[in-house]
Amino acid sequence: MTPARLRNLVILLAVFAAGAALVWKSQQPKASLESPIAKIPDDRLARIEIVVNASTTTIRRTGGEWRLDSPADPADPAAAARLIGALKNFTIGSVLSENPARHSQYAVNDSSAARVQVFTGISDKPTLDLLVGKPSADLSSSYFRFPGDNRVRTADGLSSFLIREASSQLPAMQVIPFGLEEATSFRFRLPKREITLTKSSATWTSSVSTAPLEQKWVSDLEGKLREWRASDVLRSTAPVEAKMPALVLDVVRSTATFTVTVGDALKMPDGAQRPVRTTGRASVLLVSDGSVNDIAAFVDPRR
Repeated sequence: MTPARLRNLVILLAVFAAGAALVWKSQQPKASLESPIAKIPDDRLARIEIVVNASTTTIRRTGGEWRLDSPADPADPAAAARLIGALKNFTIGSVLSENPARHSQYAVNDSSAARVQVFTGISDKPTLDLLVGKPSADLSSSYFRFPGDNRVRTADGLSSFLIREASSQLPAMQVIPFGLEEATSFRFRLPKREITLTKSSATWTSSVSTAPLEQKWVSDLEGKLREWRASDVLRSTAPVEAKMPALVLDVVRSTATFTVTVGDALKMPDGAQRPVRTTGRASVLLVSDGSVNDIAAFVDPRR
């Protein structure tokens, strides 16, 4: 083979190799893009707004805690953390369609989609803005598009349910929405008796006993209060104040006092419920009558 033919053969092979490489590369799955807020620290996130069926749920960071705008209630810390984690950790998948006529197929059209906006507080422009549609077939991802962009993509790792059910998942249903390790005193005002528990160093004492309280008893009480959850939020606008509250609990932590006031029992289809008002919460919670009796009997067995 002459040098000229050899050179031409080498060039031809190089061209074929380059073409094959391009074909191979085009057939490989494209690397996923991370969420626009993936690298933003949690404490820089200031507000999250979710609009579903023209109803808006907003949580904003206030004093290190997440709170709902309406009603002015605390947000459930675990639910807020799940939402933030999902919005930070999802990845942007491949484009499925660029045809606006197919938006309704994926429920990412304006009337069907859930719109999610995340703000850092630096400006009024959202750092993350999504129109979230249906879940994928395996429920591990969701279809979405960016507002003003016709391309439908997958949000891998983002649950459509988490977004669409935010209004019911985000309100804190714990009666006492903070860690009881912060408490230095509990005052239980019962209809016929008042009992105060006070912490000094690591020892708890009671106003009705001279001996220190057993740590197991204190731990059991804290467990009951920690697990005390509302079953619902009172929908009625009727007054709920009781002539004589079934229980008033003052929890002192640092220099602040958190008060729980339990009203008269209400007849409900699933059993008697009691309305509860607490410090820092606009709405009225409903707790089971049994849970109130359980706590009262534990604190004062002789009642």
